[in-house]
Amino acid sequence: MISGVWRRLITAAVRWLDSTTGYVTTGIVFVGMVMLPGLFGPFFADNRYTHFQFEAQLGSNPLRLIGITIDAIPWYLEKGNFRPVSRLAYGWEYWTLTKISYLTGVPVHILHAISKLVVIAALLWICNGIIRQYARASGTETNGYWMVLRWVFLVVLGVFLVLISVSQHPMMLFPGLYVGGLVFALAVTMFVGHITLTGQTGRSILIVGAVFGVTTAMMIELTYVMVPLVIGHLVLLMVVKHGWREIGRSLRGSPGLRVATSVIAGFLVVFVPVRVIIARLCSDGSCYAPSAVAIDSGTVEALVTRFASPILMVGEAVTGYPPTSLGNRMFAVHAAVVGVFALALLSQALLRGSMRASDPPRYWYLPGLLALGAWLVGASLGALSEGLEPGRTTAWRDTAILWPAAALTVAVVLGRVMVVRRLSGLLISLIIAVILSSPVRSNDHRLEMTNEEPVNIAHMRIDTAMARFDESPSGRQYRCSLLEDLEAQYDKPTRQLDVTLVYAQIAADRAHGEYFCPGSPQVARAWKAEFGGG
Repeated sequence: MISGVWRRLITAAVRWLDSTTGYVTTGIVFVGMVMLPGLFGPFFADNRYTHFQFEAQLGSNPLRLIGITIDAIPWYLEKGNFRPVSRLAYGWEYWTLTKISYLTGVPVHILHAISKLVVIAALLWICNGIIRQYARASGTETNGYWMVLRWVFLVVLGVFLVLISVSQHPMMLFPGLYVGGLVFALAVTMFVGHITLTGQTGRSILIVGAVFGVTTAMMIELTYVMVPLVIGHLVLLMVVKHGWREIGRSLRGSPGLRVATSVIAGFLVVFVPVRVIIARLCSDGSCYAPSAVAIDSGTVEALVTRFASPILMVGEAVTGYPPTSLGNRMFAVHAAVVGVFALALLSQALLRGSMRASDPPRYWYLPGLLALGAWLVGASLGALSEGLEPGRTTAWRDTAILWPAAALTVAVVLGRVMVVRRLSGLLISLIIAVILSSPVRSNDHRLEMTNEEPVNIAHMRIDTAMARFDESPSGRQYRCSLLEDLEAQYDKPTRQLDVTLVYAQIAADRAHGEYFCPGSPQVARAWKAEFGGG
């Protein structure tokens, strides 16, 4: 009886893991474990003051952000970018986290983990959906290869999550803005794939497609990867259904082609005139460097470097760090737990998938072609950016695309080997699990050093004091001392420091009815520097 109950529990658990809900939930836990303690790491760059800024500007009315964003469009065009939709999403994200912080007393930089986990969940859900579309198109949904591919992708995604340049990795800096932009591009791609497979058509579908295209053109530049993704996914799905020889005939008049055309047309209607305006405004070379395009003698070298960066970062994590001691943070235990978890996931997928797969499906490699194309496009976007430092091999903005694209490309190759040769697959599973411990150790080591930097400590203390606002005289005195300490961490006043001081002061008044530090000389100086007034 006990064995029967145990067998039913295992069957139910495995069935749940095979479901989309089980896959995404397990993925959130696993990928979140890999990037610990990065989930709760400090803020960097603009997001050190962004949450204060939106609280100061919006108060209790988030709809004000629409007018603020529209009014700012001319200023941003002069700087070389056009991202109103991304700015709206970005502003509402931080405004929401700030409100939760004031209600719960949990600092905003800790609550930022919510954004990171939501982005991970959305990325896994959509990638899972796109892989399933290839299985559905080929009529091989029950073939175990697809299950193996999904789980291998999940684990390799963890292997490639290396936070070497912590302050520049999209999952640490602006996950909703950067990785969220990729998620939106993938969502549009999956939408086109859905129409291709179901054959749905009609004016409403075309209008939705056009709206998706227009929206993409109004988001951060990384989201433009949507255009080649949509084209590539449509073509590859048609290859699965009709073969390479019939690709031209099958595309003509297909619902997928019509909706893809509406998406791209909507994108170009906004993209072309905006880029013409930006080109004229930036003709003197005064625009924001990361948004400016630069083609010179170093572009090809930059393309190769950015393309190789995901592999190079894993290599550096594996070989470039001395082993850390157990210590109070239990680095080795953390790495071991993640490695065992990875091995369990891979073994479960491998054994069940192998039993369900006599032979891999004919077009098993097509998801890898799509991912490889995205990998190349992401590297090209990075290489063409004027703001990219020469020879950079660590994380940058384009890592939002390179990280998952490289992971899926590698997963397709590994999945093909693992599903055919079970013993080889078990060995590969073990190797991946062992290698995974290196990025985990590296991430722990990097975040440990980052959390100990005095300037980061000073910013985090201000976040904590704002969340747990103490209106007593001693609380006021403590908050003023925090501003003094923050200013002391900078060799000279910077805009980041000044804006943090000013917006922290205003945000406290908005949220708590009292300035963060009434009469603060630091705020007075920063106000004059930023706004030129008293």
